[in-house]
Amino acid sequence: MKKIILFLFITCSLFGAKAQNKVDNLFFEARGGFMNALDDGKYNGYFTGDFFNLQMFGHINDKISYRIRQRLNKNPFAQDNIFNATDFLYFSWNIDDTWFLDFGKQEIYIGGFEYDYAPIDNYYWSDFCNQLPKSYGMGITLGYKHDENNKAMLQIANSPFYMNPNDKHFSYNLIWFGQAFPWWKTMWSVNFVDVSNNINMFYVALGNRFEWNNWYLELDYTNSMNNDDNYGMSICGKLNYNYKDMFNFFVKGGYDDHSYVNIEDINNIFVFNSTYKYIGCGVEYFPLGNKDLRLHAVYYHDNRDNENRLTLGATWKLNVINNK
Repeated sequence: MKKIILFLFITCSLFGAKAQNKVDNLFFEARGGFMNALDDGKYNGYFTGDFFNLQMFGHINDKISYRIRQRLNKNPFAQDNIFNATDFLYFSWNIDDTWFLDFGKQEIYIGGFEYDYAPIDNYYWSDFCNQLPKSYGMGITLGYKHDENNKAMLQIANSPFYMNPNDKHFSYNLIWFGQAFPWWKTMWSVNFVDVSNNINMFYVALGNRFEWNNWYLELDYTNSMNNDDNYGMSICGKLNYNYKDMFNFFVKGGYDDHSYVNIEDINNIFVFNSTYKYIGCGVEYFPLGNKDLRLHAVYYHDNRDNENRLTLGATWKLNVINNK
């Protein structure tokens, strides 16, 4: 009941408060396709719907804005959590020209460009990203913006391993979104994360993006260690070429290695194999010259399933309100 009251309070605050309150952008987005899989000479093909989201951006006044992203094809009440299907539900307060404060459900800030992608924009993941139970959580973030290209944020949020309202597990995250040079962008973080009552994780994540004209290269390195001195590491790379804003061609691969096989003290899936290798490539086509419609063909292979997969599909966006 308390959660329902909180949800109604936030909703009423966003939509019912003062005439200044305005929705700047409201849209639906979806992704679906046809999956082709070849495993030990056996072919399997099927249609799949991957995502159906509602996104909303708006502002309450000149200093307070908000964002909502709701997954409409995900169970909202799983694990007795009314926000289970909600990625974003937070407001951002611009205290002044340099300091800002975010409160609500938001991304749990662990560095790395792959981790930062919206799920609808990614076709396959590193083992590190696949194995984190959650990437979004309730929390509070204090941010400092040096300029448009450099900002640092200190966040206290629920742990990625937070599974139910009775968990008292948090993550403490410090991240820098930066631009060291015009051709080099960074997404670096250090993180202390509660996993269970007696296990903690420490992450150092270094995301780097190098840009040259229509090319970019993203290189992510993540190192993790728990308080039992077990370690893990993940390397992910993506090379992308954009042709006249109509085509994206990319190659993406990576390598994960972890000395811990599982953590048995928590009641969720968190199992790493010792090594994980994957490689893939794809092409995206934007027939309208913008992101309202995207067609894709993506091939992917990894050493765990030993399966060759080819996905053909589309991502589309339906604008309801667009005042930007």
